[in-house]
Amino acid sequence: MGVIGNQTRLCRASHLERLALLQYVKTGHPPLEQMQFSGKDSSFIELLNVLSVLKFIDENNLHEAAHVLLKLDRRSKKFPELETLRPAVLTLAGQQSMEQDEAACASEFWQLLQREQPFNPQLAVNLVRVLDDNEDYQELQRLLTRLIKWLEQDFKQHPQNWTEQGRQTTLAYAHCRLADTWMALGRGRAALGELQTAERIYPGSPEVIGRRGLVAAQENRHDEATRLLSQALEEGCRSAEVYIVLIETWKKLGNSEAMLDARRRFGKKFGDLNIIADVEVLPWIDALSTRQYDLFSDLVEGGSKLDPAMRACQIFVNATEGDPNSGGNVSLQQTQAVSHWDELLKGLSPQEQVPTLQAIALCLLLFAKREKGIAALITQYRVQLYELGDQQPEAKAAHLVILSLKERDPKKLKIPFQAYLGSQPQPGNALAQIQLQVRRYTQTSSQAQILRSFIEESLNREPQNPLLILAKATTYPQNSSNYETFRQQGFEIARRLQDAKALQAFREEEAFLKTQDVQQFSLVPQLLRTSGWRIWMVSWKT
Repeated sequence: MGVIGNQTRLCRASHLERLALLQYVKTGHPPLEQMQFSGKDSSFIELLNVLSVLKFIDENNLHEAAHVLLKLDRRSKKFPELETLRPAVLTLAGQQSMEQDEAACASEFWQLLQREQPFNPQLAVNLVRVLDDNEDYQELQRLLTRLIKWLEQDFKQHPQNWTEQGRQTTLAYAHCRLADTWMALGRGRAALGELQTAERIYPGSPEVIGRRGLVAAQENRHDEATRLLSQALEEGCRSAEVYIVLIETWKKLGNSEAMLDARRRFGKKFGDLNIIADVEVLPWIDALSTRQYDLFSDLVEGGSKLDPAMRACQIFVNATEGDPNSGGNVSLQQTQAVSHWDELLKGLSPQEQVPTLQAIALCLLLFAKREKGIAALITQYRVQLYELGDQQPEAKAAHLVILSLKERDPKKLKIPFQAYLGSQPQPGNALAQIQLQVRRYTQTSSQAQILRSFIEESLNREPQNPLLILAKATTYPQNSSNYETFRQQGFEIARRLQDAKALQAFREEEAFLKTQDVQQFSLVPQLLRTSGWRIWMVSWKT
């Protein structure tokens, strides 16, 4: 009786479920998601899935409709209309998935469609983007190869549809994309072969020129790389990799001005929109701004040897001997350092010599022990910097930065500052820029007070100059109320006046403060290395 009773209940439940589905088909109620079905009959489940597909289509939820559609057995012939809808559902579901940032689902739907339907070039182009986003380079290589074959066939079968320029541009671009894919798969030779094919088809293609620039960058032919990459982008190259490598190459060369120019010219096209707000600090300045020899030497050792100023810092580190003293200063093998510095300077243009001489003088000022000969060396390189002033105007400001850090007597600063500021069209801004550089390299109050007196004199003449007010703020300790008061006052004025240069200076100040905070954490391992804690750490690890 128990078995017969169970069968009766199952049969009754099955009939009720079918009635519920019939009601849903006729009225749309109750919603499918509110129904609970116990039946496991395959036909019943198939019907339920079909109704779910139709419901999702009706709700314009093609993404979910496609997922349910893929559960249905295509061998079943009960719903031929659904089979007819399948290509359209998968196509639209892929588009909707992309809009929802579900690239993996789009890839699944469109790859399936490519296998089931005759080759569709537009679908293939859409799928190229999806596979690239998903880094599915094996499938991307197969698809691009198939797309190139289709293009070659279409050129022969429908020549009237293509101009010669259109044929060359399209095919060269396809081979360049295939070259990119082979590179991503680690197949350098195959990539070079595709690039050579593209070059034979259309040597003047911006895409080809861009990839040649990538090869030059990979082989450390930096001048050629920047020339080719820039040319490619100017002529319309669409490769984000070309843009990124150009920016990275300028960074490696230490040419911040060229890097920012490239970002302004080409960045918008590749989503690099926040260029004005960015703060770009040259690596050698970043290293010197740490004011801590251990951090400085770590940053310098990992720096580029192609940037002359960074190279000057590396020469200093390589010529030091012994450990830093309690003040963070080290002994310098002066003969070795001077020999290398002078050799470095010989091969530089006057423009390149300015930051290099400044870096040398700052290394000596900030990190060298005050041993015999060091003061003379600082003077020697400071004078060289001063003498460049007639050829390179920026050398005058750089010289005053070094002088401000070296001198404790305001009388020795007054005349040089008066002479410099008297020659400037905006003396208040010129003075502020010097202080904003000086503050990077010192925390001592004596130097701050000297320049503060100059700044206050200028503020008497320009009380609403936001850059000067910021400069005055930086002459006080960062945790003081004076610092915060003047910084906020200057910022409000800069914002009200929409003074772009001043606003940029405030952004740079904020970035500098954040860097200082990060360095406080970085100092923990340095302290451990020089204290009794190091012994405990070693014994604990072992």
